[in-house]
Amino acid sequence: MTIWQRLATQTLEGTGKLEVTIAKMRWLKVEVYVKGFSPADCSMQFGVDDGAIITSGGKYATTVSIDGATDTYKEDENHIRVNQSAGDTSGQAMDCWATINIENQSGVWKFMNIEALQCNGPDSDDVVHRNFNNGVLNETGQITKIKMDGNLGNHLAGSSITVYGADDTGTGTAYPDLPNGATFLTSDTNKLYMFDGTDTWNLVS
Repeated sequence: MTIWQRLATQTLEGTGKLEVTIAKMRWLKVEVYVKGFSPADCSMQFGVDDGAIITSGGKYATTVSIDGATDTYKEDENHIRVNQSAGDTSGQAMDCWATINIENQSGVWKFMNIEALQCNGPDSDDVVHRNFNNGVLNETGQITKIKMDGNLGNHLAGSSITVYGADDTGTGTAYPDLPNGATFLTSDTNKLYMFDGTDTWNLVS
């Protein structure tokens, strides 16, 4: 059974960079809204095992597909390309929405699937572009820091990041959150049962 929990969230009240610290967990889901990034790639960097953000050494690689086009491979870089800019970006401050799913197992490289939407500025002739990317971080420690890197400066107020995490917690049984007095009618015997609010269904006579 896999149970997701929110590990961290941040919303910028002014211009700045999005960066959060999280607990070590087996699976990560990152939801990002980056407001007003400059005409450059919207990217992400990581720190592992409670260390600093990795900003050098060519530890990152991304396979990029924009609007369904043929994949291009970017290797030996210093960030993951969450969204590679496309379309009419001249003089634009763009917005990006992205979901990143990360396999965060200890002892292996970190693989991730990325889906992002880029909305160009109001003066653009082509408003929305889509990225389907795959990323790799060449580190075997578990991710404990995540930073959105705008390449050309800070993000605008309202930008946000939320990280969810989950571990493989075995095969236990998860019960729905039912109120005392909830009823269930069997389809084969047409009998009515009532829940006692704890763990027992009683036949209603």
